[in-house]
Amino acid sequence: IECVQGSGNYIRCDPMSYMLRSANMIMALMETDPSEIFYLRNGNEYAAVKLAISHATKEELENMRHVLLEMEQPMSAKASARLDVEFHHRLVAASHNRILILYNSMLNSLLDQFIENFRTRILMSKTRAEALRRSHWGIYEGVADRDLPAALKALDRHFQIVGEQIKKITQKS
Repeated sequence: IECVQGSGNYIRCDPMSYMLRSANMIMALMETDPSEIFYLRNGNEYAAVKLAISHATKEELENMRHVLLEMEQPMSAKASARLDVEFHHRLVAASHNRILILYNSMLNSLLDQFIENFRTRILMSKTRAEALRRSHWGIYEGVADRDLPAALKALDRHFQIVGEQIKKITQKS
């Protein structure tokens, strides 16, 4: 806060950036475990899909499709994980719900790391990798076709694949 005599007090930082850094620091200090992030992400994306069904624009749908097509190309696991993150961010943005988008942004760095770690593990199995690929396309097609049951079924499958990996990791710990 900057105080200017005779003029007033002014916020000189980016409040959103400050909130994002604070939320990430709090979660790190709390030693948030992957299952907690998973369930928060799960709830956020179910809400986002329900809203994206009626709010996603043609341009947003085309952008999601483009990300999925890019994911079909041969690339490193890290590059694929980056595109996976981008797909999910675009899905949440297509909800046009500012609070969901804010929460998604607040969890951004934790979710990005979470997705990268688990996606790498998932991709070690061709069967799981193919199931994950199909679930992403199913989510997209459900939203693009404005078919909520199909989109949610694909999202369920997506979270089932990720959830199985979380369970394996947490059982080993």
